[in-house]
Amino acid sequence: MVNPNMIKLTLPKATNKVVVQKNVTVSIDSTGNFFVNKVPTSLDHLPTAIQEELNKLTGANKEPVIVVNADEHGRVGDVVKVMVIGKKINAKVMLATAKEQ
Repeated sequence: MVNPNMIKLTLPKATNKVVVQKNVTVSIDSTGNFFVNKVPTSLDHLPTAIQEELNKLTGANKEPVIVVNADEHGRVGDVVKVMVIGKKINAKVMLATAKEQ
């Protein structure tokens, strides 16, 4: 079954599997478009959008977590921008990967 709300990305491969619950997901497609919990946002609005979503999780996590779903053909600089935002708001930033085959 295909989820119509999913953003089509090609994730990098890794052998480790990490499951995180109660987090904010930032997706970055191959052309540099940003999405916060599947909602499109501009780079200028990205810090605010992330903080608003983290605020909704107050009490859910002692340490806020941002999961970055970045297309492997995208720009590394876009991922770094999310990491910098995470550092400024004291959130842990994790990079999602697909299972290596």
